[in-house]
Amino acid sequence: MNLSRFFIDRPIFAGVLSVLILLGGAISLGLLPIAEYPEVVPPSVVVRARPHRRLSGRVFIAITRALGVRQVVDTQCGFKLFRGGVADDLFGALGTEGFAFDVELILRAERRGYRIAEVPVNWTDQPGSKVGVLKDGPRMLAEIVAARLRIARDARGARG
Repeated sequence: MNLSRFFIDRPIFAGVLSVLILLGGAISLGLLPIAEYPEVVPPSVVVRARPHRRLSGRVFIAITRALGVRQVVDTQCGFKLFRGGVADDLFGALGTEGFAFDVELILRAERRGYRIAEVPVNWTDQPGSKVGVLKDGPRMLAEIVAARLRIARDARGARG
């Protein structure tokens, strides 16, 4: 049996549960290995965030793109759904313990050829976020660079 695994690092907002159920079904049927619910979305979807959060989000997206993320716009979204075996594979290899672990998961998924579905949702910034732009941003950048080096080293080890 192919069980799905759902990961969330923030509260579920209204309207998301139905999307989770639909995508959970698609993943359980083997149609998608990974589904992700982005916060940076098309203009038809509503995102309410403070200006500094929007700016820092855009900067972070540019950095993750420069460091190799190709299939996902917003790596830091709080909702992720995986097929069981994919979750075991990706989380088993995960080396990042800080806030940037999402980026390593996605880099590894892309490197391994997993299909990723990014599904837009309406999202509202919640006061009291645990991630501080100035406090955590530099550490997250260092974590992403370390993850890229780890993944490259793993790939060299698998070939040689």
